[in-house]
Amino acid sequence: MRRFALSVGLAFVAVSVAFGASAARITQTSVAGARLGLPPSAYKRLFGKPVRKDALRYPTNYTRLVFTKRKLAVIFPPNGKAIEITTWNKADKTGKRIGTCSTIKQLKAAYGAKLKRSEPNTVNGKTYAYTVGKLIFGATGHDPKPGPSKHVTAIALHSGPLNVAAFLALDFETSALRCS
Repeated sequence: MRRFALSVGLAFVAVSVAFGASAARITQTSVAGARLGLPPSAYKRLFGKPVRKDALRYPTNYTRLVFTKRKLAVIFPPNGKAIEITTWNKADKTGKRIGTCSTIKQLKAAYGAKLKRSEPNTVNGKTYAYTVGKLIFGATGHDPKPGPSKHVTAIALHSGPLNVAAFLALDFETSALRCS
């Protein structure tokens, strides 16, 4: 009888874990299953429509595909291979359960000493972005209270220089600016 109760209990736990805990959608190598370095057509197949293509003013000759329904953007340099994927979708979370609209306090507690402030995004002692490896956690402030947000407003996986990647990740258009 004990074995039966134990096996039923273990089966219940296994089913709960399988259905209740989703895999991390943001890792050091992918966001929502997409890796860096692919051409635009690959992301269009993966994320579908609607999609908008933007020509960026900075850096010059860069483009961005914005998947509006998916709340995700992919950045391309002139060579056409993605160098950054930014999400502001609340469903996308890291293995530590940090996603858009997590508080900065939760972010710091989850990553501890691994979390670094982004020096290019620290102005007058105020930090607008943090990093863990190749991930950037944006904290874009907005009017009427400018300054860093108390919430994660976007998360980006990047390759290349941090100053450019963080600048792109903190774009107001690709941030969840309205976290409660």
